[in-house]
Amino acid sequence: MKLIRLIFTAGVIFALEPSFGLSHVESSGLLQPTIEVDCSLHDIHDEPPDMGAIVKFEWRATNASYVLIKGHDASHHHLTGAIDKSRGGEYTFLAIAGNSVARVPKRCVQNFRRGPGIHGWIVSVDETSGNSRTYFGDAFVVPITTSLAKAQIRDRIAQLLSTNYGVTTVASESDGDDVFLYTADLGFHDALCDRDGCKKNGVEIKRKVGFDIWIEKRSEGQGCPSYKVHILTNIISQPAAGNVEWDTDPDSRTVGVPLTNSVALRIVQLFG
Repeated sequence: MKLIRLIFTAGVIFALEPSFGLSHVESSGLLQPTIEVDCSLHDIHDEPPDMGAIVKFEWRATNASYVLIKGHDASHHHLTGAIDKSRGGEYTFLAIAGNSVARVPKRCVQNFRRGPGIHGWIVSVDETSGNSRTYFGDAFVVPITTSLAKAQIRDRIAQLLSTNYGVTTVASESDGDDVFLYTADLGFHDALCDRDGCKKNGVEIKRKVGFDIWIEKRSEGQGCPSYKVHILTNIISQPAAGNVEWDTDPDSRTVGVPLTNSVALRIVQLFG
């Protein structure tokens, strides 16, 4: 049975389901790591002017050794747990099992709207792709122009990532014009070594990469619609020798540039 996730943003429901790259995982016979993350509100203050709430992120991983939470800390977390963030935040959760990784970005923020609450407010969690300008603030951006339908754009980019970077892509379905993709795992690629030869302080290291992509529709115009493709790369690393665990790569912004450029160029060529 396929895993279906729902993301709520600005009154729109996104249904997320696996897209490409599942056949190898399903046919390998191995127990692959999984991770799910839910959000809830606590310690709610809905009386002005002191309005706010704690957003609790709760995760559950299976078939894994530990969990990394990129954007929160560098610790190795248990397979189940929770973290609190005042008003909410954005994190990437990774369940690590040897060289296999399950990955899910999660963005949850508090949402106040007028309604029949005690103080005239309804308070909820906005599990959103709608704060994309914040989440993708440091993304690499490339423009494309194409007459293809939204689903075709999504599928072409998903197939590109699956074929060239060995990752499984999850795509959002919505009534809006934008498309959101993220990779549910991470893959190896030679370009991750272009900057430093995959050596740090004389020690050879290995790296894996995953992606978050926002395809933002910009204009319709008289010709083909134009889009901005926002690309974020997420990298983890480990020493190549010995049985050492994976960690988020502190140099990911620098070492990810050649790979990001490669992805951007391939995307432009897809629609050129």
